[in-house]
Amino acid sequence: MLRFRVEPLCVFFAAVAGFAASGRAQDYWDLERIARQARLNAEAERAAGGPFIAAPLPGGGGEDSLAFTFNDPIAQLREEARFLTRLQVTTPGPDLGGMREGESLLDIVQTDNTTESIWVFSRHLRLTGDAEFDPNTALAWVYVMSHPATAEEGGSGPNGYYRVYNCGWAVVAEPEYRAATGDASFLPYARTCAAFIASNPLDLRTSLNVQVEAWAAGALRDFAVEQGDESLRLAANRLGDAVRAVVEANPSVLAQEQWAMSGGSVLWGVLRAWFADQPGGRAWANLYGPMTSEIDPVGVWRLAATNWYGLGRHEAWRATGNPEFFASHRSIHAFLMDADGDDDGGIPTTDPAAVTADETWVSNYFSFMFFDKAVPGFEVVLAADAASAPAGGSWSISAAVANHDAAVKRSLLIALAGRRAGSDRVVVLAGPATRTIPRETARGADASLRVPPRVRPGDYVLTLVARDAAGGPVLRSTLSLAVQ
Repeated sequence: MLRFRVEPLCVFFAAVAGFAASGRAQDYWDLERIARQARLNAEAERAAGGPFIAAPLPGGGGEDSLAFTFNDPIAQLREEARFLTRLQVTTPGPDLGGMREGESLLDIVQTDNTTESIWVFSRHLRLTGDAEFDPNTALAWVYVMSHPATAEEGGSGPNGYYRVYNCGWAVVAEPEYRAATGDASFLPYARTCAAFIASNPLDLRTSLNVQVEAWAAGALRDFAVEQGDESLRLAANRLGDAVRAVVEANPSVLAQEQWAMSGGSVLWGVLRAWFADQPGGRAWANLYGPMTSEIDPVGVWRLAATNWYGLGRHEAWRATGNPEFFASHRSIHAFLMDADGDDDGGIPTTDPAAVTADETWVSNYFSFMFFDKAVPGFEVVLAADAASAPAGGSWSISAAVANHDAAVKRSLLIALAGRRAGSDRVVVLAGPATRTIPRETARGADASLRVPPRVRPGDYVLTLVARDAAGGPVLRSTLSLAVQ
């Protein structure tokens, strides 16, 4: 467990000096080798409980000494992106660029599938610099711009959930595309979708509308912050607060599945759209987070619903630093990983044995809700309920670190530090200390930080920093506190 010893300080919080971001190039096996070796590796990894060195393959040459990790998130992302390319419409016509629903639903092409795929292609480009999927991305935008989210079925009324749902994906995918390419051509489209979410609140008397509204509100809030748009951020707050009220009146909504959604999106959306800007998120997530399910055992689209439960659990982990939420996210990941029965990067909606019925949208969910959370391999979480404290009072925080890697123990150098907003003076509150984090686990600790009685009123910043002792990247998680 991390344990922090905090001394009385005149200056309270800051980023830690002396840590510089660093990165290492990573090699990945091509998909042919992954497919040939995956079955053998999965069994051997489980038996060994640790890093697995692949057995020699015929014609393997010098690559035979490479360590193989079945849960390598970027390799998974690449595999899923290649799965998508096989289901994209590439022939001229009204569906050009669109993403088919799935291997057994080739005649259904939809905007949501296609927009999600733009995120997958763009995220892969951003993480790797590999332009392999640029032509697919360009084609996908052709389809989306001719079939915009705001014109999808269901209308724009209080029960028009499908347009709101699609707009949520638009405001997630476009920023990722823009960050990966520098191309802002589709920003006006994203802003149109953001305005649609803000101005078309759903009727929250049905669980499906609650689930969709929570998703769209959380996506809207992230987009608003990225754009620096205060009116959109406040709109997201209002939508998130409305969903919060529904949850507190009827917590059972957290464990319900409807259509392609589940109560996991509700947990994610309230934490993302409301508590990201309000105090009390840690306590709320610890109370309501366990009320979500983990695995949907019986739903018509149970693998889709299970993805959302995973997303909600991960957001609860980020809001609390509670290792139990991290552990459940990882267990859901393992369950869904097994649903890719033919190891082609796609998973079906319901029956893991239906290896010829993988669907694009469920696979896109899996990338967004799991693969992406495991990059660069570990996480840092700093959470608190209070946004302010009086001089001489105290601030209760949760600090945690986690290791996503299925094969490697991580030795992390961790420090807690602070500064007054606008000050260059750095004060280390705890550490730096080295903590070893076992495979796919999280460690956390609670601490009570006393605000020195003579500290000046104002805004202060607290930062938890972890650096991979093996030379990997530096991660930071930051909180703000107003001293009254």
